[in-house]
Amino acid sequence: MIDAKTVLIIDYDPASLAVLTDVLRDLTSTDPLICSGVAEAHDLLEARPVDALVCSVATATGSGLDFLTRIREDPGLQALPVVLLAGPSDRSRQAILERHGPTAIIFRPVSRRAVQEAFSTFWPGLAGAKIPSKTDWTGKVMARAADLIKADRLNHAMIYLQGLAEKGENPEVLGQIGLVRIKQGRCGEALEPLSRASVLAPSSTRFQEALALVFRRLGRIPEAVDALKKAARLHLEAADLDEARRLAQELDLITPDSGEGANILGAVLRRRGRLSEALETFAQAVKLAPKNAVFHCNLGRAALESRDLTRAEACFQQALALDPDLAEARDMLLALNFGKIP
Repeated sequence: MIDAKTVLIIDYDPASLAVLTDVLRDLTSTDPLICSGVAEAHDLLEARPVDALVCSVATATGSGLDFLTRIREDPGLQALPVVLLAGPSDRSRQAILERHGPTAIIFRPVSRRAVQEAFSTFWPGLAGAKIPSKTDWTGKVMARAADLIKADRLNHAMIYLQGLAEKGENPEVLGQIGLVRIKQGRCGEALEPLSRASVLAPSSTRFQEALALVFRRLGRIPEAVDALKKAARLHLEAADLDEARRLAQELDLITPDSGEGANILGAVLRRRGRLSEALETFAQAVKLAPKNAVFHCNLGRAALESRDLTRAEACFQQALALDPDLAEARDMLLALNFGKIP
């Protein structure tokens, strides 16, 4: 560990950036600065003191070593340590690059040890520093991405999130990528990560609701309805009735004639013990979708809890007529026939 140092990173290789930010935070006790390109880098270099610069060889040599040359021609930056991220094809240029002031090169793929060795070239105090061979930095990087999202720096947040995504499938990371894409108005690109996140974390209402929003914006209304129904059922299972009711209202707005909103609202009212209102609401769902076996079954359950056994039996019979494989309706009807009323 050394005294706090400010490192400016100009690089959009997510995997490299994730390792760099993690190691530099461990070694310098300071979050590195991230900028989106050469122009922003020049502005930052003029606005505040920076102790070192990291960029890719492609950035540094974009126009005949133009960026690196401009830095070295600035009297205030001639001695600025520069770390270049290079690929295998850049090895032949290593000697040329190293002639441009204090420069170190890290060849991809970037490792924690390589980062430490590169910066030890400029800051000898790092040479003997002990850093964990493996750090669980997902939470720290996610927190940094969250801060960037709050600051509306969505492109920068995506750098961190994509770096995490390359380390393996994490539903929170994938879900957050999808949410950022929604904020950017890029719903087509939000669909895949959100779909995968919802598979990996099937109990997440947040991902289901985000999926519903994406489907709506893409004009895929049936899929939006399915996602909202899943989210509503999850809220019901968690006894989060206010949220389930909110989604019932949203379903009514999206598909007012399907009965889906009324069916969810009926379940909310039933859970709250408001059986007379639940009966009316389930009946409304059945009226809107008379061929939906589940709606008939739900109406039957509410009637059974109200001790209207005749109505309950009729509802379960109708549900089975529409769907002979509906196990709940079959079980409830058998219980009624044998006098074993739940």
